[in-house]
Amino acid sequence: MSSAEQSLIELCLKHQTLQRSDVWCHSGDDAAGMSPRSGEGIVTTVDAQIEGTHFDKRFTAQAIGHRSLAVSLSDIAAMGAQPCWAMASLSLPIDDSKWLSEWSQGFIRLAEQYDIECVGGNLSKGARAIHTTLIGQVNPTHALHQHTAQMGDDIYITGTLGASAWALNHPLGASSIEQSAYQQWQYPNPPVNFAQAAAPWIHACLDISDGLIEDLTRLLKRSLCAATIDLDACPYHPVLNTLSSQEAINAALLGGEVYELCFTAPQSHASMLKDLAQQHQCQLSLIGEIQPGSGLYWQQGSRRPIPQGAAFEHFKSN
Repeated sequence: MSSAEQSLIELCLKHQTLQRSDVWCHSGDDAAGMSPRSGEGIVTTVDAQIEGTHFDKRFTAQAIGHRSLAVSLSDIAAMGAQPCWAMASLSLPIDDSKWLSEWSQGFIRLAEQYDIECVGGNLSKGARAIHTTLIGQVNPTHALHQHTAQMGDDIYITGTLGASAWALNHPLGASSIEQSAYQQWQYPNPPVNFAQAAAPWIHACLDISDGLIEDLTRLLKRSLCAATIDLDACPYHPVLNTLSSQEAINAALLGGEVYELCFTAPQSHASMLKDLAQQHQCQLSLIGEIQPGSGLYWQQGSRRPIPQGAAFEHFKSN
């Protein structure tokens, strides 16, 4: 590692105050060393944020830093795991210490919110891109999966739908609702604490970053079952009221970059899940039911199949 690269990495880490006791080799050596809790399993995920694909000129460096970690937090939350250690590899077109310092503020601020230590990183010259590796731990018997939905399960989602899809295609206006949509797009906040608390009461779970329809269809295929969702029960972000009815439905059901969770649980656990959602200030909506068969259906009056082939693509206009 060159002295210049080392200096820039130290610039990033100067914002970090947390040092976890389970890290026995912190940033500065050639590799990091961590010790998981006895009996815990390790879960890991890696995600990319690439300029022109995942973010554009409307994002500040702090927002990109926040988002670089949040997208991986969503994956860890979907496993019901506790996030612990993070690493980031950045490529930048020029040496820009101001941009890098602001990026690290957004990244580290979110990390320390969840007691995550950044244990290493890498810098290189190239097109602006960030690859984040996030490592967590979970009791394997409580880990959540996509293939474990059961007949009769209720289907829930956290948060609201459609804000990112709207923000992608609209300039920021002055209204508080539009600002809320942009905030959700640029500073997502996955329900990490709720997922850990609710994991024992959940059968199957995944994040819906590729859009509710695409991701829920994946869960159904893996669990060998069907489902019907109630369009009127889906939690549309208020900004979708500015669109036509069909545009709003498309944004909510097909729009991606939704760093929330979709999960299934027995109907007998409804009261417990509602209480946990309130405790963790997590918006929770019951939107459907797992059924025998195959495929995903929607209901708004009569029951109809979801058209095949609908999917979300980053920065693809409607």
